[in-house]
Amino acid sequence: MAKTKKHKPVPITTAEFDRQFEAGENVSEHLDESKVTWRLPVSFPGWMKIALDAEATRLGVSRSAVINLLVDEGLRRIREREHQTGS
Repeated sequence: MAKTKKHKPVPITTAEFDRQFEAGENVSEHLDESKVTWRLPVSFPGWMKIALDAEATRLGVSRSAVINLLVDEGLRRIREREHQTGS
């Protein structure tokens, strides 16, 4: 897995950001993507939806929260394994 370059937003005033955005300019250098929430369409087989719902009920959280937790755990394991093997 390729390492992604961390992006540090370039500071700008709100007025200047609005001006650039409304002019159709690229404002991505001013955004902190680590704080962006993405909605992704994901399909799960029926048994997995049932298991996710059961875990959500057990924890008293939403199905989405359980999915986020499980994906986070999996990605942390991958990063740790890559760190250990130097990949």
